[in-house]
Amino acid sequence: MSMQGQGSPSERPGASHKHPTNGLPMWLDVRRFLVRRFLIGVFALYLGSISIAFNAFGQSLPQSSPNRQAAFQSAYDATTKPFKLRSAAATWPMTPADSPAALSLSINSLIEHAGTQVRLQYELVEVPSGNVIGREQTEVDLDAQGNSTPISIADRAPTEPGVYEIRVQLLHPKDKLWERFTLRSSDLKSTETIAELKTPWLVSPVGSPVTAPQARSAWQLIGQVSRFDASHWIGTRWIPDPTRFVPGAKRVGESLPLPNWREQRPLADHLLRSTESVTGVLPATTAAADCQLRLRIQQQLPIERTAELKIEIASSPQFDGPLETFELSAQRPIDATQASFFGDNSIVLLYHSSTEPQFIRISNTSDQTEVLIRSIGIQSNSVVAIGSETESPDVATSTAQTPSHRQVIWSTRAWNWAAGLVDSGTHSRLQNHFAASTCLFETQWLAMQRLDQHANWLGYDQLIVYMDRQHGREKSLGDIVRFENAAEQQWCGQIFVETMESWCETVQTPIDVIHDLSVDPLDAAVIEYGLVTRQNDQHVIEPLVNSGLIHRMVQDSPQRILIKSDKLPIVVDDSLRNSIQQIRQIPTSLRGIANINGSASHLGMHVFVSDSDQATTTVTLLNEAPWSNEVRLNLPAANLRRAVDHVAVATGDMIEVEPSTILNLQAATNRLNVADWKVEFKNAQNAREHVKTMVSKVVNQIGALGSPAIYDALNNGDFESPGKVGIVGWMHTQFPADAVTLDEHESFEGSHSIRLLANEKNNGGVWIVSEPIPVPTTGRLAVSLAIRAEAKPIPPAIRQTGAEFLQEIHTGKVTNAGGGETPVEIAKSDATPKLPTHEIRVSLEGIRGGEPVRFISQFEIPCSGQWQVKRNILEIDNLDPTTLENIRLTVDSLSTGKLWIDDVRLHNEFVTRAERSHLQGKVFLAIQGLQRGNYNPAAELLRNRWARHLLTLPVSDVRAPSSGEGSSDSGKAPQSTAELNSTGDQSTKENRDSVAERIRGWLPRPIRF
Repeated sequence: MSMQGQGSPSERPGASHKHPTNGLPMWLDVRRFLVRRFLIGVFALYLGSISIAFNAFGQSLPQSSPNRQAAFQSAYDATTKPFKLRSAAATWPMTPADSPAALSLSINSLIEHAGTQVRLQYELVEVPSGNVIGREQTEVDLDAQGNSTPISIADRAPTEPGVYEIRVQLLHPKDKLWERFTLRSSDLKSTETIAELKTPWLVSPVGSPVTAPQARSAWQLIGQVSRFDASHWIGTRWIPDPTRFVPGAKRVGESLPLPNWREQRPLADHLLRSTESVTGVLPATTAAADCQLRLRIQQQLPIERTAELKIEIASSPQFDGPLETFELSAQRPIDATQASFFGDNSIVLLYHSSTEPQFIRISNTSDQTEVLIRSIGIQSNSVVAIGSETESPDVATSTAQTPSHRQVIWSTRAWNWAAGLVDSGTHSRLQNHFAASTCLFETQWLAMQRLDQHANWLGYDQLIVYMDRQHGREKSLGDIVRFENAAEQQWCGQIFVETMESWCETVQTPIDVIHDLSVDPLDAAVIEYGLVTRQNDQHVIEPLVNSGLIHRMVQDSPQRILIKSDKLPIVVDDSLRNSIQQIRQIPTSLRGIANINGSASHLGMHVFVSDSDQATTTVTLLNEAPWSNEVRLNLPAANLRRAVDHVAVATGDMIEVEPSTILNLQAATNRLNVADWKVEFKNAQNAREHVKTMVSKVVNQIGALGSPAIYDALNNGDFESPGKVGIVGWMHTQFPADAVTLDEHESFEGSHSIRLLANEKNNGGVWIVSEPIPVPTTGRLAVSLAIRAEAKPIPPAIRQTGAEFLQEIHTGKVTNAGGGETPVEIAKSDATPKLPTHEIRVSLEGIRGGEPVRFISQFEIPCSGQWQVKRNILEIDNLDPTTLENIRLTVDSLSTGKLWIDDVRLHNEFVTRAERSHLQGKVFLAIQGLQRGNYNPAAELLRNRWARHLLTLPVSDVRAPSSGEGSSDSGKAPQSTAELNSTGDQSTKENRDSVAERIRGWLPRPIRF
């Protein structure tokens, strides 16, 4: 790299050198200084004439590309002020590697230094190594407006693809003679900085995309996590500074005769009580690589609770440096053959190893649950531990898939999917040394380089990323890095998709970017992973995802499976990973084999045999039941081996298939004939009793679904928070003054409620609106509240003589209680007067894609003066936090009279009405099946997400309904959950003001939160 336009690097005054000239006589320095200044002046005039000549022929320095939108260029220039970068590349700041992309820089509108000479320093830094691959400096003259002529700082792009950072500093020039006399370099920090710039240069690969199939290699066990004893660890903090660093030694232990600080006993069978932690030492590796940590745990009492663990990996036993942190919420897998109904959790975690010692700390963050750590093993794809023996492969996948096998595709809608593949230590180093935009694209580049390893580890063949260019990008990019400049975040969002599409060519795993979020691009069976059970930044271990995957294989036998997720997980349940690996080995051409005892007694087992002319026959066993089964195949003698680890299976043996798993067996025979098969429970007597007990528990606790947990995101939902002005957390109708008030004499719980008063003048115009509510990451939101309408008298019955009644029947009309005419058929019901009703509308309103959306439930309650509890009066499912902005809760009083509201609650984990009805049907079929000795409906029930949830609830968690919950409602039933645009409602009632309109009319008056 060289600066051109103001002297070549060798002749330019003040150019940086590794060894500055020194030791010359002072008078010689002065003479050379004067001569050099004269030559520079002549050379500048010469360059000026050349520039004028070039401009005359239209050959000016590179200008902004016409392909870039004006919005991008404006935002980009706003972040580089007072500098202005221009490149001949149409896609700047992305250019092909080693391409002739001339890059120029000019200073614009530096008024405070107009008419002066300043020093410009330029560096090109390779990210993330921090190596400077180009460094130049020059003197720049500013005109009367503070502008400079363009200076060419590069004529070609770097030769290697990746992310580079351009660093520019503008300094006050120092006296050259004094600088040489003091033997100081010109780029010392003592020089005053006028302006500086850090911005990325993105270099894309050149050549054909990578099309070679990705090789699948084995993960080998390289060692166990060892116990750590702090008394055996001798750090460097106690060593005096003069002896701390020993030449040629990376650690103190290599240079001093210290005792062995590593305890070799494996960390296994360790009971981790609530809030306790344990520290271990990871096995060292010969080179930095991606490794897999396999954690096997067993939850102790209470067995129903979900284990909450925190895993930290660091280079110091004090865990005071960069940490790799994983927070786990591990739900136990169901196993009816176990006395506790649950099996052990096997969790696999992908992390980046180091040649230096690494330490692991596991903390039990649960408030009650005790966890038994069975074992912690470390596996590597290609690295062998120092001093340990290499064992047989634990997971060995086949090579690239052929058309005769299944394909697993992972998809995500998250813009920040790349952040999960980059460790926190790298994130910290990038943010400490580089600009936010540089950190963003380096994170994206590193994730691309690690994607092949992630696909190899998890087992998918292709990645699909859904990215809407218009919405959600700036919010999502802000989750990856911290932007201090809104303009910088804006232009990064505009080219983020473009850079990802360009860098996709550097990886073997196919990546498709889909911009239309409404359609699935492939004909594939869709499985959702982590869309409903996700919780903030926790890694939720959900075994039922694996159950759904296997059920879909049995139901449809799809050639492609599309797994939808909010991210690329690096912590998963091992059963899911094994199922993905097994699915990829199932041939596409299969035929089912009948059970010898009939379909009613297959216990959730299914057996298939490949139906093709391949040299190898594959026998696939699928167990979709939540219990272990034992299968005996009726087939001729053959050399059967398990497809994953190649362990031999003797013909005629009982083959154990664990709950919700797939097992592929291979025989080196063409068209192996499997006549039939037989299945039995493992531990048959106990398993049958356990299944009946589990179904009974689901039946007994199904009422617990009516009391979902509270989503604590609504401010002052009980109206108990004191406020000096207005109602804390709520906006409301302002006029008349008593339209909305706090009532200290009426409440459902606590001492306050809110009262809404509507009369003939403001009927339908009395409302309350909450503060903005964060969209829950679960994708679900429901509203519950306690409500009471003012008691009103029952209208008197119609009293008429028989002659009057007969006369009005003859005319077809009768007089109702209000004095008006009513058709005859309604007159019959008027004979039994009803309580008047009060109409209410509950709605959640937000903004999606710049357009308002509304979810409403409109209903009536009787004017009885009694409190009533409305649970889940409004339910919303499939909310997308990345596209839907903060929402607000609104309650409207649509009838005249007084209305009291109290105990407003939100729920983000609840069973919908449709799911509850579906679950009740499964319960009925399971009970009926057990009475007939058919366990298949019970297996289907226990695969249900909410049935599993009920099994994890202790009996004490089943709360009885509140006293008002059972009150019957008269009038209209609540509307089913509907999503309505604020401009698309048809009726007059639905055209009332939206939240935005209410706030607009409300803001000029005193704000009442």
